[in-house]
Amino acid sequence: MPTTLTIVVSLVVVNFVLREAVFERAKVRAGRIKFPPIFSFRLALWMVAPLALYATARLFAEVRSQIDWIYPILTGLFSIAVIVYQPSTITIDNNGLSSANFLGLRKKNISWANASSVTDFKVTKNIVVCSTQSECIEHTRFHVDPHRFLMEITNRMAKRSAPQ
Repeated sequence: MPTTLTIVVSLVVVNFVLREAVFERAKVRAGRIKFPPIFSFRLALWMVAPLALYATARLFAEVRSQIDWIYPILTGLFSIAVIVYQPSTITIDNNGLSSANFLGLRKKNISWANASSVTDFKVTKNIVVCSTQSECIEHTRFHVDPHRFLMEITNRMAKRSAPQ
């Protein structure tokens, strides 16, 4: 019976996390609309990174032979990858669309004048905005408020192309 309960609770939690993007709302401040990753995803990443670093330190202390070095190295690379490849926060303002991850290592900007296409992938629930210079910003299923994002992008692209 406890195994069944564990499976049911796990399925409910995963279902909630996958649907959380629809419930959370974008943040509007001073004419900017921010679409961060969902809260549970950010929380999980912030918990995994320190735990992976701790595991790396513990594994380094337990190294007994040359082959044992592979485990702390892989765990250390995993903890760095969790920090570096964290999903970015997407910002929409009057100048255009921008995306930057936590460390600011991967910044992308698309001005409204250079925005060329918006593609909504219904199956994967991703929305991709591309520029004329082949720069793309992707709103994934792990970003908040996908309906508002699509509405804002299509409205601003329509305003840009409408005759003055």
